[in-house]
Amino acid sequence: MNMAATRNSAWYRQPIMWLVVAVPTAAVLFGIVMLTLALNSEDGLVVDDYYKRGLEINRSLERDKFAAQIGVQARIDLNASNGEVVVDLHWPVAGDLPQAPVLSFLHATREQNDRRLVLGSAGRGRFHADLPDLPPGRWYVRLETPRWRLQKVVTLPQQGELVLTPNTTTVKK
Repeated sequence: MNMAATRNSAWYRQPIMWLVVAVPTAAVLFGIVMLTLALNSEDGLVVDDYYKRGLEINRSLERDKFAAQIGVQARIDLNASNGEVVVDLHWPVAGDLPQAPVLSFLHATREQNDRRLVLGSAGRGRFHADLPDLPPGRWYVRLETPRWRLQKVVTLPQQGELVLTPNTTTVKK
């Protein structure tokens, strides 16, 4: 009698039927989710022209070497309370200070989060700009002009000062 009752019960009351339906349904749903993520998120880590990128790297290394030769350094104060970033530049060579250095906050993985600030002069060796909204995470902080470059990897939010010195790992003595 138990066998007869099982044969006459509705299909949706059979546990094996739900197992047979659930596995392919879950696979289709996960496939749709993965396809949506693949189409809507941008892969910012892929470079189209590797040759041009290699030439840019060589120019950047020359700017690192020049910064090490002249001994330029910078102290950066990220003051979130008043929304300002202040850069004190130590320029040991005689001559004019750079007019408008660029301070860049480059996100480690998301290019759309990158921020570039053209600094305004606030006296001899001091520059300032408005502090952009930077999400927490790993950042490359870069201070540069066409002739030299200083950079450092930091984890934000960070309180206090950042000290940027020339990258001496690429400089041959």
